[in-house]
Amino acid sequence: MSAAIQEKNGTEPDPHMTAPDKNNAPARAPSMIQLGQRLLAVIGLVSAVILAAWLWMAWEQTRSAQIARMTITVKLLAAHADHYFAALGNRMEILAKDLDDVDPLRHPQAALPLLKAFKAGNVDLAGASLLRPDGQMLVSTAHSGDGPLPNVLSDPEWRADFEQSLKAPGLFIGRPQMGYLVKELLIHVRYAVRDRHGKVRYLIQSGIPLAQQQALWRDLGLREDAGLGLLRDDGFIISRIPGSPSVDIYRQPALGGAVYLATRVRPQAGSYEGKVSDGSYRLGVYQRLAQQPMYAFLSHLHTSFVALWWEQVRLPLMLAAGFLLASVLVYWWLAMRYSGRMREIEASLAPSETGISADPPSSGVREIDTLVVALVQSREKLRRTAHARENLLLSAADAGTYAVRERDGVLLAADDPFLQMLGMHEHEVVGRPWSELVSVEDDATDGSGAQDLARRVVRVQAGRAPRWLSVAEYCDTAPDGEPVRHGMAIDVSDREHLLSQVNTQSQRLQALWQLATNRDKSDAEKMQLMLRLAQGTLQMDTVLVNELHNEQLVVRDLADNLRLFQLGQEIGLEDALCRHVVEGKHTLIISDLRADLDLYRHPFAVDMGLRAFASAPIWAGQVFYGTMAFMRRAPLDDNFSADDRAFIELLAAWFGQILLERQQYAELESLAMTDVLTKLTNRRAAEARFIEEFARARRAGDVFSIAVCDLDRFKLVNDHYGHDTGDLVLLHVAGIMKAELREGDWVARWGGEEFIIFLHQSDAVAAHAAMERLRLAIKGNPVSTAHGPLDITTSIGIGTFRGEGDLASVLSEADGCLFEAKHAGRDQVVMSASSRRGMLWKAGMLQHALLENRLVSAYQVMVDLRTNKVVADEALARLIEPDGRILPAGEFIEAAEGINLIHVVDEVIARQSMRRCALNLISGKSKPGFAHFINLSPQFLARRELVQAMLHEAAQYCVECGMVDVPVKPMVLEITERQLIGNFEDLLKDLQPLLDFGFRLALDDFGSGYSSFLYLASLPVSFLKIEGWMVQNMRTNPKVLGMVKSIIALARDQGLTTIAECVEDAATADLLRELGADWGQGWYFGRPQCEIDPAQVVQIASTGTR
Repeated sequence: MSAAIQEKNGTEPDPHMTAPDKNNAPARAPSMIQLGQRLLAVIGLVSAVILAAWLWMAWEQTRSAQIARMTITVKLLAAHADHYFAALGNRMEILAKDLDDVDPLRHPQAALPLLKAFKAGNVDLAGASLLRPDGQMLVSTAHSGDGPLPNVLSDPEWRADFEQSLKAPGLFIGRPQMGYLVKELLIHVRYAVRDRHGKVRYLIQSGIPLAQQQALWRDLGLREDAGLGLLRDDGFIISRIPGSPSVDIYRQPALGGAVYLATRVRPQAGSYEGKVSDGSYRLGVYQRLAQQPMYAFLSHLHTSFVALWWEQVRLPLMLAAGFLLASVLVYWWLAMRYSGRMREIEASLAPSETGISADPPSSGVREIDTLVVALVQSREKLRRTAHARENLLLSAADAGTYAVRERDGVLLAADDPFLQMLGMHEHEVVGRPWSELVSVEDDATDGSGAQDLARRVVRVQAGRAPRWLSVAEYCDTAPDGEPVRHGMAIDVSDREHLLSQVNTQSQRLQALWQLATNRDKSDAEKMQLMLRLAQGTLQMDTVLVNELHNEQLVVRDLADNLRLFQLGQEIGLEDALCRHVVEGKHTLIISDLRADLDLYRHPFAVDMGLRAFASAPIWAGQVFYGTMAFMRRAPLDDNFSADDRAFIELLAAWFGQILLERQQYAELESLAMTDVLTKLTNRRAAEARFIEEFARARRAGDVFSIAVCDLDRFKLVNDHYGHDTGDLVLLHVAGIMKAELREGDWVARWGGEEFIIFLHQSDAVAAHAAMERLRLAIKGNPVSTAHGPLDITTSIGIGTFRGEGDLASVLSEADGCLFEAKHAGRDQVVMSASSRRGMLWKAGMLQHALLENRLVSAYQVMVDLRTNKVVADEALARLIEPDGRILPAGEFIEAAEGINLIHVVDEVIARQSMRRCALNLISGKSKPGFAHFINLSPQFLARRELVQAMLHEAAQYCVECGMVDVPVKPMVLEITERQLIGNFEDLLKDLQPLLDFGFRLALDDFGSGYSSFLYLASLPVSFLKIEGWMVQNMRTNPKVLGMVKSIIALARDQGLTTIAECVEDAATADLLRELGADWGQGWYFGRPQCEIDPAQVVQIASTGTR
């Protein structure tokens, strides 16, 4: 356009292209130097990561190789030490047998030749001595005969080791100490000689010279920084090199990683890293001796590992660093060289008075030189074609040109295309002010140099219809010096009209969207606002939303300025203009009814005086709901457009979506509040309704009752007849309940086979009478099934609201009464007055005891009837009341089962018993063969997480007690035969992880249930506990005596250990011994004893400490 304007003024275009402005170069393009720096940074970072990874791998390889070599050495050291100590123990055991022949306690000197012979046969030992258990030395090969022999316990440093040697079975290795008679550091070894009752008679003592022993280690050829030694389980070092001139390192437990592992974790072997006794930082390995409670360890200074690693990586690291440095220098030199040449090329391409140089300097790279030459040629070609293309665009775009004097805005000239756009002749335009012809609608300026190129959209009145022109103007100076504005105009009326339609539709959609997403409005308010929006946007008098119902259109919503319609008004389908929409299911839009005479003469249109009509179908999902109708009495200024049609259909679709969501919400709400099987109110709906009923009763001062009904033995119905029959029973009972309820009462399915009934204005007596009628109705109406008639009974518990308390207390009363009804024999109704101080009180007491840690274990011993020795005990649950009284298990176990807390009781007692077992084994109070019985219910065993937690804790205790490799563990699981109901396969599956771990199984109360032998045949039982009432009555009842004999004989044949419970006197114990019973348990042998003071438990609970 600029060239055309210049031609119109008689000026020639510039023969050269405008020089590029350096300031307009892309600001974000990096220079070659910057690119090089970034590349070098990336290469450096990647190299550093690779180098660090390689150094780490080299360190791990060096460390692993050294640990592997050290592990072989320490295993050989451990094996040698184990062999040496085992051989020494055997020789001392032989010496002990020889000494028994001379009675060394009475004739100590008679033992001296044997001791000397033992010393001569073991030249590596420093003497041999005999000592009494009180520490008095009886005889020694190192004694010169002058003076009395010493008592080793007179030295406090000897006492701890000496007392340990009295308890140790077999050979005991002591820590290094200065000898009494041999004045050098000795590793004392002692062997306790015992009588047939296990009591120590005397000890054989000898010593291994520490210096001699350590000299053997120094000859192994290890590195100078090697640390080698033996460490006991209690943390004392037996021997260590490098040694210390002081004996302090042997007087107290050592420090360091190996000591922690030996005294706490006690693994078989492994490695460690950290500071040791001498303060040095070492990396070492250890190996446990197979027959002695000690470890052999070997370590080296951490710095020696670092030195080995550095020796391996030093040369490759230096080579890599040199290579990287050389690469950086070469790359930097090349980058600087090419950067200089590119600056020369850039300077040559800058335009000058003579134009761009046609022969720019070489960059040194052929491809770059070729690209620069092509760029120069392309710029010249573009310059030549720019002028020709501008003239071509003017003719192709049907553009018109004009000229306006800048001083007064008078139009000086106009060509024919521009006059055609205005719809005027030249004499009507030239000489008139520009402002009288056009009005500016939009304005935008594009600055370009000293002169401005202005673009704008102007509106002109061409005949009746307005037109829009897009004009571009350029200011220039005429030969006489007068400023003139040259312009080019293009007709853009079609574009502006389209933009206007798009803008109108966008405003409609935006308003529709704002209403649809307004969360402060209800659906009804949104629908009314939508109708008002459509009414105003489409310029309608009336908008109706009609539902099709029984061949009638019912008005469900409206916006009616004519006040011709009402909500709920019915319009016959034959009389409605919407009939065509209902039948054809398509949108009908008529801007002027006179165009369709049938509709124009329709009685409905005539009566209403309608001139414009539109209607669209409304679909609620896949279901046809009705129509949306638009009516107007006056004719429309403009016909309905395609955008209007789309807006009407969108509005109808939105109304359909709202109606669909309403239907779906109603259906979901019904499903959420109704039991799927029985169609009764479900628990969720019942809980909400209870809150409403409770609030109403409190306001009115009414009473009400709630009954919880549970079908008796319903699980057996499902197990024997299948769940289909169980569902049939539930439907049958639900039907009876609905039929028997009074008006105002209601029933809900509470869960499983439980139903809950609300009895309005009913006290406990009235509710009991009503529920008794219901119970008899259920009992008297057997269920007809494919298996024949099935009798059903129910247990019912009643809770009553009497104006005080809350809803939870009423439900709790009902649950407690139901529990009472179940335990009283089922098939009965129990009201709240009968259980106020019964099971509910016990359940609450148990819950508080669990929260305050007042549930403890009492242990009752079991005695071997043949030897009268205590061989086991049983952990029994005891509850300590706040006043310090101790309640036996019989007072609260049924309550624990009733409120589903029996598994928690089992968990508490089991954890206490396992902890006590571990402490007794560690302290030596009990031996591994001593059995500890604990009771576990099926409810506990069915919870996998509790079983896994118990096994995890037991495994930790086994590590501490050294029982990991012992196949049979001390713990015995008691399963009460009266509790076992259900599937034996499931029970065995629940027990199997515990049995695999090494726990044994005992069947308690054998003979009390109805399927004792079935349990015995199905479960891997090791112990059989005879029911207490049999033991108590066998002396006076011959039949019971015969039953006990049979049980003992059966157990003997099956290889089971029999345990008789409730042994209260010596006569019963003697009779059981004659019958062949193995063990006995009862008050005759000992009552259950709590090992914790009840007052202390109460004090801890009250202060909240543990």
